[in-house]
Amino acid sequence: MPVFLSKNLVYLRKLKGFTQKDLAGKIGVTPSAYGNYENNYSQPNYEILEDITKILGIMAHEILYSDLQAGQYKSVKDGEKKEPEQPNLLAMAKQFADLQKEVDEIKKGLKK
Repeated sequence: MPVFLSKNLVYLRKLKGFTQKDLAGKIGVTPSAYGNYENNYSQPNYEILEDITKILGIMAHEILYSDLQAGQYKSVKDGEKKEPEQPNLLAMAKQFADLQKEVDEIKKGLKK
């Protein structure tokens, strides 16, 4: 279930400077139908969602599941594909090892 779709539609539309009527025209639906997406009365089908994401420059998974108003928005330029960011496992392993060393030092201090 798309958690943030309606909230993100409003946020991105305003951020890009579109009215509901503008965006509805660009995706081929009535302003009323588009308003229903923003008000969470209905959801766009896959093809319409794909059109919306292209126009707004965002990936579908981001508009559906990221809280973009909370700073999780990274714009995608026209025609550019954006892959989801992968965690840097080596950096995470090093951070974990460093934290483990700190925990060990604290334990040693408590035993004295």
